Amino acid sequence: MQKKAELMEMIRQEKRMLEELVLQNGLEHDAVYEQSKRVDTLLEQYYQEA
Repeated sequence: MQKKAELMEMIRQEKRMLEELVLQNGLEHDAVYEQSKRVDTLLEQYYQEA
């Protein structure tokens, strides 16, 4: 269970870094957000099956 909590924290950190990159590079925030949500969905499915 500890490992799962650590992984979730790492995911949150990576998402913050992604948000920062989006803002710094003037990318279309909505498109990046939608892609990020798709990745989140896949991650959730993966961990539910694990």
